[in-house]
Amino acid sequence: MQQQVNNDRTRARHLLHVSYEILKLRINLDDELSRINTSFNDSWFENNSLNDLKHRIYYEFELEKENRQV
Repeated sequence: MQQQVNNDRTRARHLLHVSYEILKLRINLDDELSRINTSFNDSWFENNSLNDLKHRIYYEFELEKENRQV
């Protein structure tokens, strides 16, 4: 019984950590999108594809991940 309680606590802590990380990513994404909205005019989207935007966001996430590992 005690082992089950310990396992549940470990899982709960892990779930809380994952939830926190998801919230931080969502906040970062919202911040990045708001910057994109203010730094690009509508013609940017006519001249660039959504793939470019996806690659830019992916690059920013990878850069942030590398910075956290250092």
